[in-house]
Amino acid sequence: MNAHLPDPVCKAFLVCRQVSVDPRSGECLLVGLPMGHTHHRFPCAAMVGFFARLADARGDSLLEVQLIDGEGAVVWRDGPPDPVPMPDPLVYYDFRLNLNVVFPAPGDHQFVLAVDGRPVAAQRFRVSLPDPNA
Repeated sequence: MNAHLPDPVCKAFLVCRQVSVDPRSGECLLVGLPMGHTHHRFPCAAMVGFFARLADARGDSLLEVQLIDGEGAVVWRDGPPDPVPMPDPLVYYDFRLNLNVVFPAPGDHQFVLAVDGRPVAAQRFRVSLPDPNA
């Protein structure tokens, strides 16, 4: 959307079990900070929360969370369907997303936060089968 403007600066990008809002304070509540996901069969799906804080934004932008596999291919993506307004570059914009992520196979992955199709943050995420010796 904003091809001629610089990308916003990502101050935080966290993968959580769930993200919500405290009804009293309006602050974000982050539950769990998993480093990965284990399942006995693939493909599988799981709810995953994402928290992002962007600064230095200018205008409306499309946000997307992508799952990148070990070969660098985007194997899953999701985000708000419409551009998100971020008109003031002096304000922090917090985004809370709880998404049903599809993991196609075990392995080392990355969650990437993309703004208008360009990556602004990444977080490593290990997807695995259960340990048969555990």
